[in-house]
Amino acid sequence: MTNDTVKEEIFEIISDLFDIAQQEITSESSPDTLSAWDSLGHMRLITAIEEKYGLAFSPEEQVDMLTVDLVVEIVVEKLGVVRTR
Repeated sequence: MTNDTVKEEIFEIISDLFDIAQQEITSESSPDTLSAWDSLGHMRLITAIEEKYGLAFSPEEQVDMLTVDLVVEIVVEKLGVVRTR
């Protein structure tokens, strides 16, 4: 698995969860730019990611997930994926 694969999968999760086209999602997408990403949406996103990858996020990590890029960064770090940047 690569960093790019994780990013693609996170985009897909967000698209499905928030019912928006993947083309509308960017690395900078956040609760400020996606109306469906409210507090409940945030918890649903975290749960979906935890289920997909078999992870558990600390409260601090959950709070730090403020943009798609930060979500990807935290997931990549927890999975031990080699970064492709």
